[in-house]
Amino acid sequence: MKKIAVVHAFEAEQITLPSNSDMEVKQFICGCGKAKAAAATMKIVLTYKPDIVVNVGTAGSCNHQVGDILVCNTFVDRNLLPLVEFGLEAKISVDTNNDVAQKLVSGSTLGTCNTGDNFVYEPFGDGDVCDMEAFAIAQVCQSENVPMIALKYVTDIVGQNSLKIWEEKLADARKALTEFWIEKFK
Repeated sequence: MKKIAVVHAFEAEQITLPSNSDMEVKQFICGCGKAKAAAATMKIVLTYKPDIVVNVGTAGSCNHQVGDILVCNTFVDRNLLPLVEFGLEAKISVDTNNDVAQKLVSGSTLGTCNTGDNFVYEPFGDGDVCDMEAFAIAQVCQSENVPMIALKYVTDIVGQNSLKIWEEKLADARKALTEFWIEKFK
């Protein structure tokens, strides 16, 4: 039986997961921001020992429409990008060569998630969507050799309607992400 850790930033992002005899799926809340996400993910990986971590949550975008769902397999830390020349890692691509990731990737729109310690109000450069946790989750999983992938529902168009619309779209995000999960694992 596969052990899947589904990690959300907020309780308001939790989806309804159906039971499946092939998978043990447990949901966790990591909190907002890279530091909380990294600390929580390390604890999850060390105590729950999942076969894969799936970060499920919301994101802003400049390139996609509200309601789009992207499966992210590349992660950029927008706060570290200016320091790459000094040897800091600011981009991670994860391996999707496992059965759980393959189910999520199959027929989905793949994307890059740009992560940073701020809510984005202006175009953010590298990436399809932006959030505040995914890069940190990916970095911990990479360091512990645990596969990871992210599902991101676009709640807002960066620079147009960001924070207010994000709050209004949480219920839509939960519903759509639940339906996406059910469709992939039926």
